[in-house]
Amino acid sequence: KDRRAVLEQIRHQLDHLRSNGGQAAVWQRQRIATVERISRLETQLNTRQDALRKRDEISGRTYRETISDLIAIDADESLPEVFELRNQLASTAAETADSLAEQCGALASLWLPAHYEGSVLHAMKSFAVDAATRQQCLRDIEAFALSERRRADAIDTRALTIEAKDAAGLAAWATQHAASIVNLDASGCSELGRLIDAFEAGNDSSPAQRAMDEVSKLRADIAATAEHRTDVRLTTLLDSLGDLELDGWISIAGDALAPRGWLARVFGGGKKARRKLEALLSSVSPIVNDQVMQVFFDAACYRQFLRQTKGRLDELDRSLGTTGAAHANSALTKATIAEYAAALAGSLGRVKTIHAILAESPVRAETIAAARQGTRAAFATLFDAIMRTLTLDSARRASTGALGQLTPWFTERWMEGLRSNIDGDRTNVDTLAKLIDAFPTLEAFQRFRARAAQLPPLALEVFALLRPVSAEIAPEAPSRQGTIVEQIIKREARLGWKQRIEAASPMISADEAEIVSLVQSLAAAEEDLKRINREVLAGNIQTNRIGNRAEWDDITRFIGPRSRRLREFLQLGAEIGLMELRPVWLMNPDVASRLLPLVSGLFDTIVYDEASQMPVEYALPTLYRARTVVVSGDEKQLPPSSFFAMRTARDEDGADLDAAADDVGEEEQEAAMESWNRREIQDCPNLLELSKAVLPSQSCTESW
Repeated sequence: KDRRAVLEQIRHQLDHLRSNGGQAAVWQRQRIATVERISRLETQLNTRQDALRKRDEISGRTYRETISDLIAIDADESLPEVFELRNQLASTAAETADSLAEQCGALASLWLPAHYEGSVLHAMKSFAVDAATRQQCLRDIEAFALSERRRADAIDTRALTIEAKDAAGLAAWATQHAASIVNLDASGCSELGRLIDAFEAGNDSSPAQRAMDEVSKLRADIAATAEHRTDVRLTTLLDSLGDLELDGWISIAGDALAPRGWLARVFGGGKKARRKLEALLSSVSPIVNDQVMQVFFDAACYRQFLRQTKGRLDELDRSLGTTGAAHANSALTKATIAEYAAALAGSLGRVKTIHAILAESPVRAETIAAARQGTRAAFATLFDAIMRTLTLDSARRASTGALGQLTPWFTERWMEGLRSNIDGDRTNVDTLAKLIDAFPTLEAFQRFRARAAQLPPLALEVFALLRPVSAEIAPEAPSRQGTIVEQIIKREARLGWKQRIEAASPMISADEAEIVSLVQSLAAAEEDLKRINREVLAGNIQTNRIGNRAEWDDITRFIGPRSRRLREFLQLGAEIGLMELRPVWLMNPDVASRLLPLVSGLFDTIVYDEASQMPVEYALPTLYRARTVVVSGDEKQLPPSSFFAMRTARDEDGADLDAAADDVGEEEQEAAMESWNRREIQDCPNLLELSKAVLPSQSCTESW
């Protein structure tokens, strides 16, 4: 009944081959492109499927398991997001993450009120947190805080700052001398400001001391010099002479009055000097003789002494930084010069006395600097700074003593930092305010600290990252707090694994629409490949091995006396290229025996499927027609039943090979071997068992 259909297909194939035989290369190119497309699509889909099932090397869980865990966690309640924790746990194993979640969840009710991360209470030592201990600790902290507030009030960075190493000595000096220094009048302060530097070079070698010695000598000279009274006209003449002129006339007068012998007088010695002096004195005396000249000489020498003494006093005054007394030559008298020297000596004496007091100051540099300013305000500022320094020193000592009371509660490193602030006049008020604000959490802090010492470092890092969301967890009941913390850690760990896996395999995060599109594209590509394969099979035939049209028309008649039976068609067609047209045949052993010519090696390869269901005798005819045999089957399936089949009589009478004696001939031995082989074949229940015994075998481990 299949004869006409088979012949029609052959005729159609021959017609198609004759008309399209030249397009084989085109179909081959299309086939290669389609195969590459299918391979690409399958790779994408397979990659996604592999990634879904692949076990992550770090977490030890598959993507499917991770998603399943996240669905289960988010199904219970809405949890706050902690992105930093997600990144922290992305590279941890599942066992580590779950262990952390369990540990942190168990301590959540202690951790939440402790505010452990960044707490100032880390500066405290570990100690018992009973009520009495906490109260004593708080009293000591508040006492120190009060001392620090007082010290902070004493610190004024805008005012003059004095650093006193000997505060007690400074206090004693200020108590003893403050009144005498502060009560100096404006002129005394100005005088002190002008002369203070002259006393700073040293007690014995200072410029001021040398000036005092010389003034004392000049005063003695003034006192030893007799006062000389002269005529008004002569006084006016002397006052009109400059210092150099006065020195010159004294020399002339001395030359004129110098005693000479008779010979010197004969030759006119001293006459020139006398004539000059007579000319000068003629304006003050009508008669100029030796007596008048002597009066002039004595008056001029006295005037010279006064001028020289005043000049020296002026030099001393200027060397000490003062302006000197303003006395004209006409007003110079012994009294005025003595008064001038006495005033300078008095100034130096007063400044020396005050300088001796200032030099004893424990803060000498600041004290001398205030004196240089020469104002009462400078001394007022100085003693104000001294009082603040003494107040600050007292506050320092009070703070240091109060700090010592904190030794049982705080670490030495923290105490050293506060002590350094006290010594450096830096306030600790802000630090103590934070400490007092955090004190209500002391009990929870100390309890959690004891447990935290047993936690791994990663657990403390996890708690630190959870702190920003602690306000959302704290309102829950203590029994719920641990569960929430545990769920947050588990979820963020799995979200971190999910992100890392998706980054490594981007295809895994493709949405449903993309996957459906890929599957549809793959299905379309496979359909295209089937179509192209048909075209290739139909067109990729060597036409030189195909008979001519007449030969094919002769064996493919549908009806008529010259039409061929299907068996004859197959036998004749094999001679003119039927196997080239149809290289692959699909049929069962019975149809093959009835239709195919009994020609040894008719097919290159024969494949048997479900061989465990095929008796050996059914396969013998097709085995004869094959050059290579492939036998496929499931050895675990039951073999075909032969209960009702007729058994072929065995050659029981044949010679027994094992019983063959040495005297049996060669022909008899071959006959006995053949009989034995027949019995082995007959004993095999199916073709699969026979093939396992005589053919190379390979087991398939895949299950479809």
